[in-house]
Amino acid sequence: MMTLAGYKIRCFRTDRPRKLSRDELGRMIGVPRSTITGWEIEGKRAKPDLMNELARREICSHADWYEPAPVEEPALARR
Repeated sequence: MMTLAGYKIRCFRTDRPRKLSRDELGRMIGVPRSTITGWEIEGKRAKPDLMNELARREICSHADWYEPAPVEEPALARR
């Protein structure tokens, strides 16, 4: 289950004029792409030093790692 932090990290990457790949975000904060994938998809939690870095960059807060991600509405069917 994705955490609120994973959701905010994904939004940080994708809700911008030039989307960041997982590789690019990983390089920014010093982790491999697989770590970003773990946060966004698998619901894994960051280590404390990385939680601090993500909070410092205002991507997500410490508390976000312990809250579930919002439930996304399924796309409306095309007619």
